[in-house]
Amino acid sequence: MIYYDYEEVLLKVDKLFCSGKFILAKRMLEEVLEEEPGYGPAHYKLGWLYWSRLDDYEKAERHFKLALKFAPQYPLTYYSFIQLLNEVNDNRMLTKVGTAALKVRGMNRFFVHNELGKSFEMNAKLAEALQEYEAAQNCVAGSGDTDHAKANILRVKEKMFLTSMKNSFHSEAQ
Repeated sequence: MIYYDYEEVLLKVDKLFCSGKFILAKRMLEEVLEEEPGYGPAHYKLGWLYWSRLDDYEKAERHFKLALKFAPQYPLTYYSFIQLLNEVNDNRMLTKVGTAALKVRGMNRFFVHNELGKSFEMNAKLAEALQEYEAAQNCVAGSGDTDHAKANILRVKEKMFLTSMKNSFHSEAQ
């Protein structure tokens, strides 16, 4: 099937997603990519499908990377890819993708810094986590985000305090 208006296909795919017709949507996206392998938004939607509905993180990551390669200014890819990278706890790749996302027009900077903070916190890099959470707080746009940012900062500071107390106790015991 030949598609001349890929944006129209993406809208149809969105409708199929909403009605739970994921296999048909997948086929349409694959057809688009057969004709136009460098169409980033189709790679994004296929990556989202593999990540959120088919639990195939490897294929999802491959399509997200292709989406970023062919459409680096397409913000939706960053949102989903960042969440996937946090789920699989790939801090190194998340830092790289998050840094790139902060340069993209239309990105929610609070989201990016918050996800980076979460990744650093999960990996016990508390100083980096605190730095990202504080950066997120500086990008807050809504009251819910303010509360979320404050809670994250407080939690990390408590962890840092407990870690320093534990280290102090161990060094005194030796």
